[in-house]
Amino acid sequence: MFLDSSLLVDKKKIENIEEDITCPICQGVINDPYFCNKCQNNFCQNCIKKWESKNKECPFRCKKPEYIPNRFLSKIFSELLKFKCEKDCDKIIPYKDVNNHYKNCKKEDFKEKYYECATEMEILKVQMENYKDIENELDEIKEKNNDLENELDEIKEKNNDLENELDEIKEKNNDLQYQLDNANQRNNDLENELDDIKEKNDDLENELDDIKEKNDYLENELDDIKEKNEGLINRNNYLEKTVNELENDKKKLENLIKSLENKNNELKIIDYFKNNNDVPNNLQRINNILEYKKKKKKKKNKKGRKKNVNNIKNDKDEEIIQNNNKTDDK
Repeated sequence: MFLDSSLLVDKKKIENIEEDITCPICQGVINDPYFCNKCQNNFCQNCIKKWESKNKECPFRCKKPEYIPNRFLSKIFSELLKFKCEKDCDKIIPYKDVNNHYKNCKKEDFKEKYYECATEMEILKVQMENYKDIENELDEIKEKNNDLENELDEIKEKNNDLENELDEIKEKNNDLQYQLDNANQRNNDLENELDDIKEKNDDLENELDDIKEKNDYLENELDDIKEKNEGLINRNNYLEKTVNELENDKKKLENLIKSLENKNNELKIIDYFKNNNDVPNNLQRINNILEYKKKKKKKKNKKGRKKNVNNIKNDKDEEIIQNNNKTDDK
């Protein structure tokens, strides 16, 4: 039931909250308030039920709303709002009783009472007045209709312009769709290329893993070779040291042999001279031999030459033979 705000009593008291008590749908006072659980706006029960049967969103475009009775607001309205009867009875009706009162009020309205009491002429006058009012309303409607037709023509022109714009938009849309198809095709090609690259990358990663395994194996072998090489180096150093020691021993032995050979030659000469009875001459010969050896050594030091022990032996033997020949001649 529509509650007209003009029937409110003491409207000055509700001037500041008039918007809060007005239903956004019917623009009357909210009758049996229900509120939206999303936006918290209040509506008449009948208004919001009719709205809900035709719309999925609430009047303020909330999605999937639920409408819940606002008992708190009903209680405030009951304490604050009072109405006059629309049938012109003299009662002041509280908000909570207004619906029952309008249904059950026995006060007859003005038109019914007039038709029962007036004469037929008066009834005709009323009907004529109603007819004139209807004619005036009809004229207003015609004027509005003309205005609407003019507006319709303007709307048609705008509609034609919009249709032309729509055609242009469709053409642009087709071009964009073509570009989008090309872009999608290119994207698919790029995705395929990316898949190929990923496969190649996986293959390369597998190859890299194999190379790493081989590298680890080679590094292990290299470590083994290094260990073996270090062992060989140590062995080689040991052998070189041993060879050096052996060469030193060899040189010592050679020097020893030379010294022994020299001593042996000297002993032979001494034995030779012992066997010979001419002692002074033998002493002279020994001195000659010793001087000859000294000269030989000096010559070797100057020239830096080395002679074999056998050559020395031969020289000594020749010298001895020459000396012996000289003694024999004497």
